[in-house]
Amino acid sequence: MALGAVAAAIPVAVHFLTRPRPVRMPLSTIRFVREAIREQKARHRLRDFILLALRTVAILLVAMALARPQWGARPLVSDQEAGAAVRVVVVDVSQSMAATQGQLANIERARTAAADYLRYGRDLRANLILAGATPRSVFDGPSTNFGALGEALANCRALPERLNLNRTLEKAATMLAPTGPDDHRRRELVVVSDFQRSGWAAADLSALPADTRIQFVSVAPATPAENLAIVRAELRGRASQERGAQIEVEVGNYTPTTRRVNVEVAVGGATSHLAGVCPPGRRTTLADTIQIPQTGWQTGSVRLVGNEDALAADDVHPLVTDVRPKPRYVLLTREPKERRPSSSHFVECALVPDAALGARASAELVRLDPIVADRESLAPADLLALDHPGKLSEKTIMWIGDLMRRGRPVLYVTAEAADAVNLQRLVDAAGGRARMPVEFSPSQAASPRRDLFLASIERKRPPFNVFGDSAGDVTRNLRFAGGLSSRRTTAGLADDVLATYGDGSACLLLTSFGSSTLAVLNADLG
Repeated sequence: MALGAVAAAIPVAVHFLTRPRPVRMPLSTIRFVREAIREQKARHRLRDFILLALRTVAILLVAMALARPQWGARPLVSDQEAGAAVRVVVVDVSQSMAATQGQLANIERARTAAADYLRYGRDLRANLILAGATPRSVFDGPSTNFGALGEALANCRALPERLNLNRTLEKAATMLAPTGPDDHRRRELVVVSDFQRSGWAAADLSALPADTRIQFVSVAPATPAENLAIVRAELRGRASQERGAQIEVEVGNYTPTTRRVNVEVAVGGATSHLAGVCPPGRRTTLADTIQIPQTGWQTGSVRLVGNEDALAADDVHPLVTDVRPKPRYVLLTREPKERRPSSSHFVECALVPDAALGARASAELVRLDPIVADRESLAPADLLALDHPGKLSEKTIMWIGDLMRRGRPVLYVTAEAADAVNLQRLVDAAGGRARMPVEFSPSQAASPRRDLFLASIERKRPPFNVFGDSAGDVTRNLRFAGGLSSRRTTAGLADDVLATYGDGSACLLLTSFGSSTLAVLNADLG
């Protein structure tokens, strides 16, 4: 460029050096000659200026053609630099790269852009990482096999995955790390992506070597693509055959206008349709209860109906749920079913409240006399409840302990002296290191236990947490009778006691035995 500037001064110098000099001529009168010269000089001055400018521009253009100056920002990664280099090219293959605009997907633009950085170089070693939920590299380290790298790039496709950026950067950092103290090769990282905010908001580049040159290449369209997407779809709570499942679908509207949303839910042979309105740039949640006739693990999908936009992949979201059959409860009691009111009757109403109100039962309850109970009748139970069972036989204790070791929960309502012995035997049969935080024993007082009130409750734990700040108001006027005396022990956890009476005895406790749980309600509900 310096030589071109000097050369551009040559036409100017020639112009001034070759200017015509005035010649003195003897004439009788020069008035008319002066007028002719003045007119001719005005015409020649404009022509000479244009000719001088064209000559100067021509030389400047020749100088620029030889120098090939770089306009704008200079790329950090370029094939024009000399010296050995290690280069890692990261291509985003997450779901957003399947978005299309103008019949061209982002992944197609990415392949074209990445190909410029995977060309053969004499002192260049390179590798390609396809970044999705799990980064996948063509080779374990940088290689000179540019043919294989180009083939892998040509075959890459957008995947239905979310970009795990930091795992990708950690993998790239491993490949760019120097192999030894004498490794002074240039480190280069090229990232080709549409740079979605959700994937890049938490980018951490600290794992890369400090001297790494990082080149970001965006393939996102100039104007954001309009898109309607299912952001989240899930079945809330425990799905059961009787009560169905609560489905929630969150839809995001990434368009400038309000959109009508129609969603079809299909899972386990059941179909439901949800509809709503979503404002521009916002999300809306649609909810409904779907009845699933089949039990066990069921699969399905949530689909946007009548939607055509830039990204079809996010119009469908998979679903999976475990539909439980109607729960089966076994109530061990010596009290007859016909006796009402009775303690076991109130336990039965609590376990299956809808049946007590004359509605369709949401659970199956079987009353068994402990005398006739056997392993086959106890095994199908999802929950074992004991109320006034009397003294349990050694076999019954063994069967219940075996079920507890397999994770079966037990609810015990203590009201009789035999219950204290039964509880201790059950704890021993369940095995494990867990122990109850209290030890129950028959009351030693001459008068029966009456007018017991709750002195303390664990407000933040179930079942009391469902009442929120009003838990104290709900339980303040409750009165209990019967039950057993108890004293604290050092074997169990004090936190397992959820409620205590005014006399210091335990009212409600919940103790874990491995995968099983033992709940004890210390009161005579009759």
